[in-house]
Amino acid sequence: MMGDGQNDVPFVINIGDDPTSGGAGTIDRTFGVSVHWLSTGFLEEVEQAGLSKASTIYEIEPLTGPPGVIRQKSLTNIIQPPPPAAADSDSSAAAEGLSNGDSADPGNTGTSYVQCLEGEDNVGPPTFILSYAWGNTLGDIIEGLEAFCEESDRDPKRCYVWMCCLCINQHRVADQSEEKMSGALSGQDFFPDFKNAMKSIGHVLTLLTPPARNNNPPYLSTTRAWCIFEAFTALQEACEVTIVMPPSERSALEADLLKHDGKRVDGLYHAISKTRIETATTSVPKDRAMIMDICEKGQGYAAVNAAVTEFLRSWVRSMINAMVDAREKTLPETLTMDDLGFAELCNKMGKVFFRNEDYDEALELSRKGLAFAEIALGKQKTKFHRITAKSHQDIGMALAAKGKNGEAMGNFTKALAISRVVCRDDPSSGDSYMSIGDIHFQRMKFDRAQMQYRKALDIYIKVLGEQDARTAKCHSYIGMALERQCDYAGALEEYEKAIAIRKDVFGPEHPEVAQSLCHIGDALHRNGKSNAALEKYREALVIRENALGKDHPAVAETLNGIGNVLRSKGDYDGALTLQREALEIHRTQFGEYHAETAGSISNIGITLKTKGDYDGAMKEHRKSAAIYESLYGKDHPVTNSSHGMSYNSSGNLLFEKRDFGRAIREYEQAVKIFELAETNPVELAAAYNNIGMMLRLRGDHDGAVMNYKKSLLIRDKVLGPEHPTTVSTVKKLEAAVISQQASAKD
Repeated sequence: MMGDGQNDVPFVINIGDDPTSGGAGTIDRTFGVSVHWLSTGFLEEVEQAGLSKASTIYEIEPLTGPPGVIRQKSLTNIIQPPPPAAADSDSSAAAEGLSNGDSADPGNTGTSYVQCLEGEDNVGPPTFILSYAWGNTLGDIIEGLEAFCEESDRDPKRCYVWMCCLCINQHRVADQSEEKMSGALSGQDFFPDFKNAMKSIGHVLTLLTPPARNNNPPYLSTTRAWCIFEAFTALQEACEVTIVMPPSERSALEADLLKHDGKRVDGLYHAISKTRIETATTSVPKDRAMIMDICEKGQGYAAVNAAVTEFLRSWVRSMINAMVDAREKTLPETLTMDDLGFAELCNKMGKVFFRNEDYDEALELSRKGLAFAEIALGKQKTKFHRITAKSHQDIGMALAAKGKNGEAMGNFTKALAISRVVCRDDPSSGDSYMSIGDIHFQRMKFDRAQMQYRKALDIYIKVLGEQDARTAKCHSYIGMALERQCDYAGALEEYEKAIAIRKDVFGPEHPEVAQSLCHIGDALHRNGKSNAALEKYREALVIRENALGKDHPAVAETLNGIGNVLRSKGDYDGALTLQREALEIHRTQFGEYHAETAGSISNIGITLKTKGDYDGAMKEHRKSAAIYESLYGKDHPVTNSSHGMSYNSSGNLLFEKRDFGRAIREYEQAVKIFELAETNPVELAAAYNNIGMMLRLRGDHDGAVMNYKKSLLIRDKVLGPEHPTTVSTVKKLEAAVISQQASAKD
């Protein structure tokens, strides 16, 4: 890896966010400005101009008016730095022999800022490329670079940074029209040279700054196409990429994690999740068009977004883990109860990871917290302490999210046993009952789930009272369990209790009230009352749009609910319109590789299947399965469920083509997957039904009857005896039995 002053070919191009090289050539053989000069000489020039560290690069050098600090210096004060060490003669970049701004050409006005500097403490062959935005403040840039030098034990006088604002001839940029103000003027030659230039330096520093300062995009400028594209290119070319940030922002993030609830870090995760190069912007339209063209012809938008998103998420993970490790190093060799704070820290950081779907890291930290708590407490007290109860609860939550329900149940049971002894005055044991109920619910054991939820309700009422948000949530969960048992009257009763509490606690126009309206809509829909269900969903939609905005994930959830009702009414086009709108919201808010996005894609697949578009359905289910697999692995129940739906759709497509042999094999594969996943009884019943249909066509009446019975058993339990699909299965079974009896007589 090049860098640290050891690279032989110091050639770079403008890869910053906004104003670019303006046609000075695709690659400039250039020099970088030392971190030392930025924090001394350049800052002094800025302050002499009446500006400060709080000024943005845009303010320091406005390109649409008289020369600012950068162009003013480079109008007449040109000093050609001495050439760097001999470059590799085989390098195509070296062969071009270009310089910063072509100052040797008498037709040019001025030159780049860097060519006005002298002395190796101030200027030299670039060791780093800085990725930043012109909306960043000078203070953020300087402080971030100084912190990087200190943390990596580098000399600021020998760290030479290539920055487009200082290393490109900004006179030429200012003189050009907006269309020509582009570093990509040379077309197809630009991007290969772009990669070569980045590889020649080998180390990219990406500046992370606080959100919403000076109207700057949040954090890492993930809404700017250049910033995303250069990060992706650096990763593809195996360059070293380092996040740099002002110490004040790092301290704020650490304080948020240590003293508060991690919401600032949640915001960072959320900003990262919205990385979408296809909707990102540039100041110059032509630059954006070129970047989009390269992405489309290359690995595609999704690959770019996924690579950059995962890199940034990995950085957040490493930052949190480094903070925990630093605290661990301060612990004494012999732990006592006074050191339980570290176990609490591990649990707290695990919660941050869990909220942001980094389940492996959440599990690791929760287990570490438990291990340290057990050591600090000693064997006598380990079994009965709030911290160990919380650790087991958090471990169970992470395991459940990873699809390991058996292990999760074991930890929830341990948490409950401890909580019942030491946490009688708080709702902890109620939380454990709820989690145990969730496992039973996922396993389709709805009666057991209901029983656990009712135990939780008793605790919540005793500890928190009737009029509490958690009590309302418990009523909702009991309602869902009853709904799945086809007790729609009982479900509606619980939902009405929940909505009454939520209206009293939050007010009638609160999103929590909208959630209850959606639950009521679900029950009405399952009970065949589609029009009444639509009314409830639309009430919820109005509340959510007014309270949260039209691009909120909760709005997408409501649109999907309305779409599902329209699908059941046969309005497939109307359903698809709303479901695709929901998908776009999820993509905008979470990115492509997120569970909510995958869920929306799968929902579209279900509608296409119901519509009879089996090919389209199969493609959608495969997309969702690929996303789930990338998130949770190939053995996760949700991944398996999506693969199973894909096989069902594939079987339907083959049946449509009258390829019955292959169709039945696809259905059998779907059955195998759904039985393993234990999460999608409706699709499992459909697969049994389809196999029964295939076997009957082939004259295997015994096999047909057996599979229709399996399908009916599930549908009667999950959908209810009056559901149209259940009624249809009864008729098919009766016909198959008649054929079976007739065949037996023959």
